[in-house]
Amino acid sequence: MSQPLDVLGRPEVSMSFLLIYGSDDRLDKGATERFFKTLNPADKNKSRVELLKVDQALRGSELLSKNLGVEGRIQAFLDKHVKGMGSEWRDRQTRR
Repeated sequence: MSQPLDVLGRPEVSMSFLLIYGSDDRLDKGATERFFKTLNPADKNKSRVELLKVDQALRGSELLSKNLGVEGRIQAFLDKHVKGMGSEWRDRQTRR
């Protein structure tokens, strides 16, 4: 799995990532931390790769359902990395 993540983590790809996991969920915790290290080796991409640990045993959409502040962090991440891009939104119709 690390080879595709290595490609996505390259600065020229210009993608940002917010990885979220429940700290008490062993499976997701380990996988998410490995993804983070692959996307952000030695903190080289710390301006565009963020890790959010939620002190719960929740996973997936459960992380959004418990009023844990995750939605606010997602909003802040999108404001920082998407809203300020200055590029016009394009859907499939406008790409032609």
